Amino acid sequence: MENDYTQNIERAVEFIETNLTQPLTVDLIAREACYSKFHFLRIFAAHTGENLGEYVRRRRLTESASELISTEKLILNIALEFQFESQEAFTRSFKNVYQMTPGAYRKKGVEQVLFQRRTFSQETLRHMKKMKMEPEIKIAGDKMLVGMSSKTSLNNNKIPQMWQDFLKRIPEVKNRANTDRFLLNRFNPDLKVEDITDDWEFEKWVAVEVEDFDDVPQGLETHTNKGGKYAVYIHKGTVMTFVETSAYVFGTLFPKTGSEFDERDDFVRYGPKFLGPMNEESEVEIWIPIK
Repeated sequence: MENDYTQNIERAVEFIETNLTQPLTVDLIAREACYSKFHFLRIFAAHTGENLGEYVRRRRLTESASELISTEKLILNIALEFQFESQEAFTRSFKNVYQMTPGAYRKKGVEQVLFQRRTFSQETLRHMKKMKMEPEIKIAGDKMLVGMSSKTSLNNNKIPQMWQDFLKRIPEVKNRANTDRFLLNRFNPDLKVEDITDDWEFEKWVAVEVEDFDDVPQGLETHTNKGGKYAVYIHKGTVMTFVETSAYVFGTLFPKTGSEFDERDDFVRYGPKFLGPMNEESEVEIWIPIK
């Protein structure tokens, strides 16, 4: 059902909303959505446009602002209630959002609801209806990759520039195994909610596959991607709808398979059917490692 996708995220949001004054971890929230921590971090950001840490932080600030106006609680008590480690930390975060201190906000006496609870729309799922529901299961060997890696974040998305730089250098790679290109995702499984902000950095690779590492052009890097079993889904369309496809795959289709995610890197393969970023007939493959 089309609603299955949003229901799991909505359940996680409901859990967040009812526990804003309690310690929250990625594991606890992901469990409510019935996803692994690894998948939930990606799904939440892809589907909502927010990363989890910032969402929790901003919702806590909005609710704490309401407490400042509607109660006479000490500012320190409000700060601690909403899981800020100190009044100073609360004041810094509050001022970044409201452009004034909590004390000044209380004195002003006018509530500003800046960050309401996230709600969802079904419109982002329209183009998913044509997707194949079941993945193709494939076995792949280790891949020797040559490319570029970078730490990137939501506030500083370096991926477009990485592709722009790397595409110019691909002709220098003389021992390519095929014409495929890859976007490799590497995530830290030990992240905590408080670590995940718009500035949280994660590792991405843009690369091509090679026969060996004997003649690597200067300035490019090597990486061996561990092979194994994968669930492979197809995105058809422009890059503008890829985020929606990715969210649907990780959020709805893959969990329904009952397959267990394997702690290896997932990747996107741009093969022969990739006809260009804005071509409606382009196809790219999403490879999810499974046990």
